[in-house]
Amino acid sequence: MIWKASGVPYAKFVQDNIFTPLSMKDSGYESDAVLARRASGYARKDGMIVNASYIDMSAVTAAGAFYSTTHDLLIWEKALLGGKLLSQASLKKMTRPFKDAWGPGAPFKGGYAMGLYVGTTLDGRREISHTGDISGFVSMMAAYPDDKLIVIVLSNIGTAPSGNVASNVADVALGKAVILLNETLFASLDHAREALDDWKDDYNTVRPHSAIGNVPPAVYANLSDPEMQRVGSLDLPWGSAPHPVASPSQQGSKAGKLYLPAIQRWVSDHQLTSV
Repeated sequence: MIWKASGVPYAKFVQDNIFTPLSMKDSGYESDAVLARRASGYARKDGMIVNASYIDMSAVTAAGAFYSTTHDLLIWEKALLGGKLLSQASLKKMTRPFKDAWGPGAPFKGGYAMGLYVGTTLDGRREISHTGDISGFVSMMAAYPDDKLIVIVLSNIGTAPSGNVASNVADVALGKAVILLNETLFASLDHAREALDDWKDDYNTVRPHSAIGNVPPAVYANLSDPEMQRVGSLDLPWGSAPHPVASPSQQGSKAGKLYLPAIQRWVSDHQLTSV
């Protein structure tokens, strides 16, 4: 549509009208050229990290053929929501939900607008967000306009819980408590049991999970509408059959250590990854 309306190829249009004016110097359209500092995509197989399956980016174009960094995407998000790219009237239309939304990345309450989830979190914060994934890469961008907060997560492991990482990072930024059991020193067995009980209650009844529509497992398990549960389960990356709502993390108990420091490294190094 862009090519037809403007007479300019899609990649060139985006470069000339978005990347260059906004000085997004580490963003661009994938090509056969060797790109310095480009991250390789990985997947998990039989408990091992392996190279992700090859995909020809020319086949997906706007659905995943751009590369970028957290730094550049922050520029993009601030420009988009700040009115530098669209008029206020167009931005209002873009962020007006027109259908119900359910599944990974969707806010607790909200709907789907023009390429964005728009709604509120479990604790009532306004959220504009979306996930992204392609072979070997996942991402999550969430903006909380009333809190002047933008969270961007990029991972080059295709099974990384980008939605949960983004939610935890937002909680930290907003001063909320985040429990990291792997960084807790227990004074006694009773202390450990107490901390584990608190974590179990938080995990099951408080913390939203992106794979089941950004609601706590207890809320998901008690949904009155079986169709909502079915739709949520179809979005699970490991199959369509519902699984126990409180199953252990696929990444193990050290997920906090694996991914949060990685985000900091990508920010400081401007590591490139596909989105």
